Amino acid sequence: MTKRTILSALSIIAVIATGSYFLFRNTNKPQTEETVANTTGVTRDTIRIGTVKALTGPTAFLGTEYAIGEQTYINALNDAGGIYGRKIRLISYDDQYDPPKTAYYTQKLIVDDGVFALLNYVGTPTGKVALPMINEAQIPLVGLFSGAKIFREPLQPYIFNTRVSYHEEGAAVVNHLVKTSGLTKIAVLYQYDDFGFDVLQGIDNALKQAKLSPVATASYERNTINIERALDVISAAKPEAVILASVYGPSTQFIKQAHERGFTPIFATMSFVGPEAFAQELGIDSEDIIISQTMPLPNMQPESNCPDGYEYLLAKYFPEKNPTFGTLEGFINAKILAEGIKRAGPSLTRTSLISALESLTDYPIAKELHASFSMTDHQALRNAYLTRIIGGKFVPLDGKKQSQDCIRL
Repeated sequence: MTKRTILSALSIIAVIATGSYFLFRNTNKPQTEETVANTTGVTRDTIRIGTVKALTGPTAFLGTEYAIGEQTYINALNDAGGIYGRKIRLISYDDQYDPPKTAYYTQKLIVDDGVFALLNYVGTPTGKVALPMINEAQIPLVGLFSGAKIFREPLQPYIFNTRVSYHEEGAAVVNHLVKTSGLTKIAVLYQYDDFGFDVLQGIDNALKQAKLSPVATASYERNTINIERALDVISAAKPEAVILASVYGPSTQFIKQAHERGFTPIFATMSFVGPEAFAQELGIDSEDIIISQTMPLPNMQPESNCPDGYEYLLAKYFPEKNPTFGTLEGFINAKILAEGIKRAGPSLTRTSLISALESLTDYPIAKELHASFSMTDHQALRNAYLTRIIGGKFVPLDGKKQSQDCIRL
């Protein structure tokens, strides 16, 4: 799918100016600005939800995937009548994975746009700058494409994470490399920012549990693909495996240049790599490349017995788009937010939404995929799924078929 097609399908209006932004608009029905019970962002027929993510720039793939997933769910929800007669109006800005832009647009959403809640931010450094504003406004954020510890410990009262933490992902990768494959010499490439630091710490902790430490670590600057110096440092240590705490551009450059030098250890990536973009840019199959995922493998075709499921709805609203891990995660996050709004009842407030989300215990997203929050734990899911690329497709590392349950509206 081309960028032009995606933007058209999402009905995004792009304003190219200083601080360009994207805005999803619902113009099908006139909106009243009268709030209900003085609840910001809630009217008799509308709930305004805000989101900030990278829709352009080096990590645009990640934000665009989230956007397509969330918009698929919201389109279907609105077409079904909304929640208690209210339809979701999603206001979305493009921060280009640049923290100052994230801060600017988060403030704009809260102050100028008066949104009720936030949905599906992307990134650790970007989420970190938004956190003080979120706490000050006491506005819930559901879904954050980051596994960083800062959003989990200590408990952040307004952040509701769905995906597993980077420390849990790192532990799963290290456990496979050390215990299953018997490797001891492991190096780490990391992005020089809060994302990379958090992953590096998680991997270091997991290695310590095995009485090991990285044989080499090296970094690169965010929003660049300048990995040559890092490759020099890591290849000189002759590791058996390299864990990549990096996005798809630098990851693919690192692997390609390593192969050109005859340096061919096992490579393992975190989920933030952007699996599909990583695989497309890499352009090779290899059993020696491991990709950690935070979502189960999506079906590639709609299931006949699931006419209101994720794959079917994606094909309906974005017919040129194949199912992906990112769109599935964006869809699930929107589903969880909607379930919280439903449970909060017609007299919706931010406090009632938070209480409703914290009541989600063993909530069945699908038959074998359940989400749980509580007053003391705001991370819904706990599994990391290790995969590799075979025949251009992702397959489970252990060879076992993952459950492909219907994930309904």
